[in-house]
Amino acid sequence: MTTYSHSKISSFEQCPLKFKFHYIDKIETEIEQSIEGYMGNMVHETLEKLYIYLKFQRVPDLNELISFYNHKWVIEWKEGIVVVRKDYNSEDYRKMGEKYITDYYNH
Repeated sequence: MTTYSHSKISSFEQCPLKFKFHYIDKIETEIEQSIEGYMGNMVHETLEKLYIYLKFQRVPDLNELISFYNHKWVIEWKEGIVVVRKDYNSEDYRKMGEKYITDYYNH
């Protein structure tokens, strides 16, 4: 059975042709990685860490998760990451990811 990720479904909803080019035709783009994708990966990895801790009955401190996120952000950053929106920069997106993690943790 075929499974679809949130990214695939979102891509199709935004533009079916974009979905086709990326997931079916597998056409490569000049953009190595978008800042949105990078931030999403960093937030996902941080939430994965949270759930690994919870699996072992350990509730990590929010500051520990934010530190993990910020550390990963710095060590995995590549020059090829593209910020398309001209009104924002990588620091704005890093802070946005912190807010997502904090909101999720507090919820």
